[in-house]
Amino acid sequence: MTLSLGEPLTAAILGVFLVGEYMSPQAWFGVILLLGSILIVTLKKTSPLEIERTEI
Repeated sequence: MTLSLGEPLTAAILGVFLVGEYMSPQAWFGVILLLGSILIVTLKKTSPLEIERTEI
């Protein structure tokens, strides 16, 4: 996972909880999308292409 994926997420969450900023429903949806994408990138172990290479 690249650090650049987590930086906007961290800034948004800290802004809400530490500074008391308001986030719209669209912004919360974006937070959910970012969390989901980070999970997918982190949990993905091997790509199908790597599996094909090892089987040959």
